[in-house]
Amino acid sequence: MFADEFLDLMSDFVSVEPWDTTFTAEGQPNHGPAVLEVPCRIQERVRNVKDAHGVDRISTTTLYIAGGPYSSYDRFTLSASSGDNPRMALAVANHRDESAGHAYSEVYL
Repeated sequence: MFADEFLDLMSDFVSVEPWDTTFTAEGQPNHGPAVLEVPCRIQERVRNVKDAHGVDRISTTTLYIAGGPYSSYDRFTLSASSGDNPRMALAVANHRDESAGHAYSEVYL
């Protein structure tokens, strides 16, 4: 089945701190507890993206994550063991294939 083959491509892992839909007094997003070891595919590639406010930004990393949807306010850590700092998404594209029964998200960091 395609969904199984799709999941086989997710050979990397990322931790996700989901946005809890609230902001601090300073306007920064609040996050819930981290979801550890979410299967994904990490692609190091430089590309131009538009952030949630329509501003042109440069993304250096794309995450392909099975499931979703994710928000541009979510925070992502590529590898806790590598000492990577949590990063906010610059842009997110959520996709759902009703006929194949799966969803995935492209997250641009």
